[in-house]
Amino acid sequence: MLLCLRPAFDFECETIAFLSGDRGDFYHIQGIIGGLALWSFLSLAIGLSLVSILIVLMRFVGFPQGLSADASS
Repeated sequence: MLLCLRPAFDFECETIAFLSGDRGDFYHIQGIIGGLALWSFLSLAIGLSLVSILIVLMRFVGFPQGLSADASS
């Protein structure tokens, strides 16, 4: 789970930092490819990151109960 969620979490943090005025990676990418292309990419990538986080978390809903029910059968 950590291997799946860590890149999505990092991407979300980088985007929030960029929105807050940080001059990191996204700031320099915006200077190269332009604002519209960057914001289109960020919107799509944030959406996919949130979907992947939700899918992983939904798989673990009721995890302890499901594990004990499978063990008793």
